[in-house]
Amino acid sequence: MKYVTFLILFLLINHTALGQLMEVHGHRGCRGLLPENTLLGFLHAIDLGVDVLEMDLVVNKDFQIIVSHEAYFNAEISSHPHHTITPSNELEFNIFQMNYADIKAFDVGTKFHPRFPHQKKLKSHKPLFSDLIPLLEQHSKKNIRYNIELKFLDSMEIAFNPSKEDFAALVLRSLRELGIEERTTLQCFDFDCLKVLKKMGFHGNLAALVEFPAPIDSTIDQLGFVPHIISPNFKWIGPEYIQSVQSKGISIIPWTVNTSEDLQRLIEWRVDGIITDYPDLLINLRSNLSK
Repeated sequence: MKYVTFLILFLLINHTALGQLMEVHGHRGCRGLLPENTLLGFLHAIDLGVDVLEMDLVVNKDFQIIVSHEAYFNAEISSHPHHTITPSNELEFNIFQMNYADIKAFDVGTKFHPRFPHQKKLKSHKPLFSDLIPLLEQHSKKNIRYNIELKFLDSMEIAFNPSKEDFAALVLRSLRELGIEERTTLQCFDFDCLKVLKKMGFHGNLAALVEFPAPIDSTIDQLGFVPHIISPNFKWIGPEYIQSVQSKGISIIPWTVNTSEDLQRLIEWRVDGIITDYPDLLINLRSNLSK
């Protein structure tokens, strides 16, 4: 307990170093400000000054990569001129069974979001990954980096997503064609998917997403290799866990942190980066610490 107290006091004294080291990851662009996983949201996140754009990938029936958090049209954010989308029927709008022309007909930017009431509403559609990245690269005045989650679940294989091998191969080929592989982190909750990516020779960073963090040695044993990054749910971590991860040479980038109090605490605990829906808030906090 004395050690933890000393660590926190030491970090509080060293605000300048903290602010310079910690990366800002714009979650789904800047979901608290603009519709998630949309071109306008990502462009705004770049303008705010994020270090990394966080996004999610799924696959459609033509094996095109779609930027979307779900492999279906989530009723919370989706609408259509000819269909009523509700929580009870949203799985019927399965992206893996749809062509892109049909996908584009769904609006994911104008429906009121109950969890982000101040989010600006703009008519938007789910973009093709191959169309999105060149636009972001052109807009960015620096080599923006990407933190990309493969939305793969064994339980949804075949029905809502291809096999992990096909998914991984498709994403790697696209990253290489777009020229962003070495600036990209690929993250996934499914450890077998991460193993496939490593076996295929992915040249970027691999991040293990975890909901309830286990001891780091246990996580490494499950993976079968030492990942570049551990990304845990921020609610279940403290200074001791952070130190245990970093002692293995692994970066720790928790998700999804949205209040000033929580952001401040994690900065003080010296995480390597933070995934947030409000990158503007985190950027301001980081800037204040470096003064």
